[in-house]
Amino acid sequence: MERYDVAIIGAGVSGGVAAYILSKHMNVIVFEKYKLPRYKLCGGGITNKTISFLKSIGLDINKSLIESYINEIEIKIKNEKKVLKFKEPLGILTRRDLFDEYLIRKSEAEILDETKVLDVNICGNEVIIKTNRGEYKSRYLLGCDGATSLVKRKFFEMEKEIGVAAQIEIPITYKRIFIDFDVVKNGYAWIFPKRNFSSIGVGYIREYEKLPIKKVLENFLSSLGLSYEGLKIKVHPLPYFIGRKNVVYRRNICICGDAANLIDPVTGEGTFNAAYSAYLASKAILEGDLTLYEKYYLDTIYKEMKRASLIAKIFYQKKEFSKYLLLNTNFFEEMLNCICNDGRCYTRNYYINILKLIPLYIMSKIRI
Repeated sequence: MERYDVAIIGAGVSGGVAAYILSKHMNVIVFEKYKLPRYKLCGGGITNKTISFLKSIGLDINKSLIESYINEIEIKIKNEKKVLKFKEPLGILTRRDLFDEYLIRKSEAEILDETKVLDVNICGNEVIIKTNRGEYKSRYLLGCDGATSLVKRKFFEMEKEIGVAAQIEIPITYKRIFIDFDVVKNGYAWIFPKRNFSSIGVGYIREYEKLPIKKVLENFLSSLGLSYEGLKIKVHPLPYFIGRKNVVYRRNICICGDAANLIDPVTGEGTFNAAYSAYLASKAILEGDLTLYEKYYLDTIYKEMKRASLIAKIFYQKKEFSKYLLLNTNFFEEMLNCICNDGRCYTRNYYINILKLIPLYIMSKIRI
């Protein structure tokens, strides 16, 4: 049985970042159940803060991965639309299959794709990983295996699956990103244009919707006058942050990214937290103390996402107020600039500034 210092399950963004950092110092193996490059249900938006963070650890983004830049975003709320234009791009649009493979191939780890992990067990100070190719031993294990994580199911408390997304790729290109908040009660539909096609999808929190996610997406496509005959709609859980605390590691096992329910509840974006959580876990492993991962996590990601949860409740449950902000203030422009460029966006003052706008909204309703 082969033995490694670190085993990583999943070759997404969190798996790629962890493999890149750790393989410089330790013997690392990565298991990916699909053949690389593999499909990832995601609009493909990568924010500037994610790009800057990756660059800070030595992962420059190859220009060939850039499908287009995020310069304009059209937003629809309560049947009102507004096009937000930015002097500087907020980030890039990419194909996640190629982006994720690029990250994992930059590491010095041994990569086994088309390798399904069947079971994981702790034996003394080691982890035994059983796969369809045989068994492997490792001192540490990182669960970077997404929303349906085997590692999470086996060793961590499972949250209720609250979010779900559906997406389809259509061979039509659009000028700008389109976000429609009217399609679902707590979530949104999207169009993310690429070079030769567009990713069109919808995501929502289950408890607020009666229609199945595929039907919601079909209705959205019909409203756009688009035919999806012969094209496959893909469905996947959306592991929104819902307050996970003190449970990102057990003994010599960590979970990162989607496996740790780290999708931003405001934007639905998970790439930055996937990369940053993998960095924090890797840092703790290199220091030989996984309790540090919990500390780092609580001091950074947890604080940010707790505040993001409060802001999400305002935006998604009070859409008349959100429409007022969109049409009568520059709040959405400022918010997107902050979220896409600043690693510490959801500060206490930011939340208070939103509350300060409520009286202005009420006064506008009174005048009407």
